[in-house]
Amino acid sequence: WKSLKSARLLLETIPYLHTQLKNSLVEIKQKEMTIEEITYAGTHINVLGIDFHKAVFVSFALLVIVGLLVVLGVITGRLKLIYYAMKDKMETVNILSQEFETYKRKALEKQMKLSRELQDERNRILELRRA
Repeated sequence: WKSLKSARLLLETIPYLHTQLKNSLVEIKQKEMTIEEITYAGTHINVLGIDFHKAVFVSFALLVIVGLLVVLGVITGRLKLIYYAMKDKMETVNILSQEFETYKRKALEKQMKLSRELQDERNRILELRRA
């Protein structure tokens, strides 16, 4: 009797154990999926609805930053060139202005000298006519 009872008891517990085994397998699969999701979330980043691997995103971000720094350097270099060109042109304009002012002053002095000489000659001619 004992072995028959124990066999019957074993047969009755088999479906229960089978159900527990299925539940345990489902639970293990869920935990594996959760682990995979956590691993995926740890290695990927979502930007504007697009999933990127973190290394790709970091490389892209660094590339963009380096590109912007290069553009900034080029713009700074161009601005320096423009500044030096403007400075050179301003010096040229100042030199030309000074030369023109010197020319005007000399021309005015020459004109005044010629006017005095002309007046002196007129005065001599006038004195010669009177005499």
